[in-house]
Amino acid sequence: MGVVMKRTLTQNIGLGLSAVLMGSLAIAGCSSAPSGEGESSSSAQLPSLAGRTLVSGIDATFPPFESVNDGGDFVGFGVDLGKEICNRVQCQIEFEAADWDGIFDR
Repeated sequence: MGVVMKRTLTQNIGLGLSAVLMGSLAIAGCSSAPSGEGESSSSAQLPSLAGRTLVSGIDATFPPFESVNDGGDFVGFGVDLGKEICNRVQCQIEFEAADWDGIFDR
């Protein structure tokens, strides 16, 4: 009999954002263009998603991963990670509060 593991929202978001970053890096690594001599690995070209918007639903009740600051803005590790990934692939990110109670029981 298998063990059923229930993942938290933060884990699901982290896995999803990590998958997007890993996929972007894998695509960049498959480029057919030869690398220049002395070119560092940090200058690898990531695919551009310019003009696209990623919408990320978050449950902002898990500090330090996601929470809401005094100004009403989403903050935390997951928010910073999402912003950095989108910065690297040149897309926008929007965070939406979501009530995740029971979402996986439907």
